[in-house]
Amino acid sequence: MSMRERLSGASHRGDPAIHPLMAGAAAFVASALFFVAIAAAIPIRGVTPLIAVWCVVCVGLVVVAARRLGPQYGVPLAIATGLALDSFYIPPTRQFGEDYWQNWIAVAVYIGLGVMIGGLAAGTRRRAEVSESARIELADEQAALRRVAVLVAQQPSPEEVFTTVTEAVGPLLGADLTAMHVYPGDGTATVVAGWSAAGPMLPVGTRLPLDGDSVVARIFRSGAAARIDGYANVEGETAEVARGMGLRSTVGAPIVVEGRLWGALMAATRGAEPFSEDAEARIAAFTELVATAIANAEAHAELTASRARVIAAADEAMRRIERDLHDGAQQRLASVVLKLQTAQNAIPSQLTGLQHEIDEATDELTTAVDELRDYARGIHPAVLTNRGLGAALKALARRSVVPVELDVRVDGRLPAAAETAAYYVVSEAVTNAARHAKASAVAVEVSTVDGVLRVSVGDDGVGGAEFGNGSGLVGLRDRVAALGGRISLDSPRGSGTSIHVQLPI
Repeated sequence: MSMRERLSGASHRGDPAIHPLMAGAAAFVASALFFVAIAAAIPIRGVTPLIAVWCVVCVGLVVVAARRLGPQYGVPLAIATGLALDSFYIPPTRQFGEDYWQNWIAVAVYIGLGVMIGGLAAGTRRRAEVSESARIELADEQAALRRVAVLVAQQPSPEEVFTTVTEAVGPLLGADLTAMHVYPGDGTATVVAGWSAAGPMLPVGTRLPLDGDSVVARIFRSGAAARIDGYANVEGETAEVARGMGLRSTVGAPIVVEGRLWGALMAATRGAEPFSEDAEARIAAFTELVATAIANAEAHAELTASRARVIAAADEAMRRIERDLHDGAQQRLASVVLKLQTAQNAIPSQLTGLQHEIDEATDELTTAVDELRDYARGIHPAVLTNRGLGAALKALARRSVVPVELDVRVDGRLPAAAETAAYYVVSEAVTNAARHAKASAVAVEVSTVDGVLRVSVGDDGVGGAEFGNGSGLVGLRDRVAALGGRISLDSPRGSGTSIHVQLPI
C-alpha cells in the first residue's frame, strides 16, 4: 500500500475501497429513484404553498446528501431534483408515459452527466484531501526528525536519544508499540527503550533470543530492514511473545554505527492493517540519527578516556620526578652539606678565612637543598601519594601565606586521579588568592556525596579571575573535564572568587 492509499483510508482503516464504476452506478440509481420519488407529490401540484414546501424539502434532502456523501451523489441528485421539479411542477409539465420515452432518455442523459461530473469532483476532492494529509504527515515527520537531530547535536546521553526516538516513531507510523534493541553479542537482542500507545510493552532490559524467527532476528542475520505481517505461522520464542502481546504486523530497520551492526528499531501494530510499504524507510531515517548519537557518545568516551590516560601518565611522570629528586639529587646534596660541615670542624682555627668561605658555601648549599625540596613538593607532594588528599591539603594550608580555613570530609583514600585533580585545584586557587587576588582569607571545603568528590574554594579578594589568557585555571579545567567532571568559576570584580568542582569517583 502506498502512502497516498494509506492516507486516503486512514480514517476508516480496514474498510474496503469502492470501485469508481460501482460508486457511479450507485449514484445513478439513487438519483433516478429520487427523481421518481419526487413525482409522488403530483396530486397536490395545484396547491402552490404545498408545492413550495415540497420543493424546499427536496432541496434540503439534496443538500444533506451532498454534505454527507460528497459530490459523487450530491451533483446527480441535484440534477435529478431540478429535472423532477421542472418536469412535474413548473408549467408546462412533461409526460413520462410509455409514449414519451424520449423524456426518459433525456433524464437519463442528464443524470449520467451529473454522475460523471460528481465523480470527477469527488476524485479531485479525494486527491486534495490525500495531498493535504500527506503534506501534514510529512511535516510532522520532518518536525520529529528535526527535534531528534537537535537533541543529537546537543550530545545528550544515548538513553535520552533512545527514549525520544521510540516515542516519536510510534505515532508517526500509527504503531501500537515501538522498541529499540541492542545486540550485545550473546545471542539475544536486549531492549534499551520502548513506547506503547496502550496495552503491554517490552520493558527495558528484556532479552529476546535470536535463534527463532522475528524481525530483530532477521535484521541481525541480514543487516537489512525486515517485516512480518502476521505471526500465525511464525516459530520461535520471540514470535510467541509477539502473539501473547496481540501483535499482528511488525517492521524494523537496523542501527549501523560506523559500519558495524549495533541494534535495531522496530514498530508493531495490533490491527489487521499492515504497515505501509515505506515504513522501513521512514524508520531508517531515525536509526541514522540514533547511530550518530551512539557514535558521538563513543567518540566522546574514547576522547575522555584518552585524556585521562594522558593526565595519569603526566601525574605518574611528576611523581617519578619528585621521587627521583627526593631519593637522588636531594639526598646527595644533603650528603655534601654533611661532608662540608665535617670538613669545617677539621679546619684549624687559625684559617679563619677558609672557615668563613666554607660556612658561606654550606649555607648556600643548605638553601639550595631547601629550594629543591620545595620544587619537588610543588611537582607532586609526596604526602599526597603516601597519606592522601586530607593530609596533603593540611600541609598546603600550613605553607600558605594566606590563612586557609580547611573543611575536609573525606573517608579513606580516593582514586589517585581524583585526589591529584582536587589537590591541584586547591593549590592553584590558594596560590592565585595570595599572588593576584590580594585576599586576606581562603575557605576550602572538600566532601564526597553520592559517588562525587566536591571541592569548593572561595576567597575575599579582588575577583576578576577567568579561564584563558595563560591562566593556570585553563589546565585545571582540562584536567577536570578529562576525568568526566565539571568546574565552575564565579569571580565578579571586587567580590572575591569561588571555584566549584565535581569529580566522579
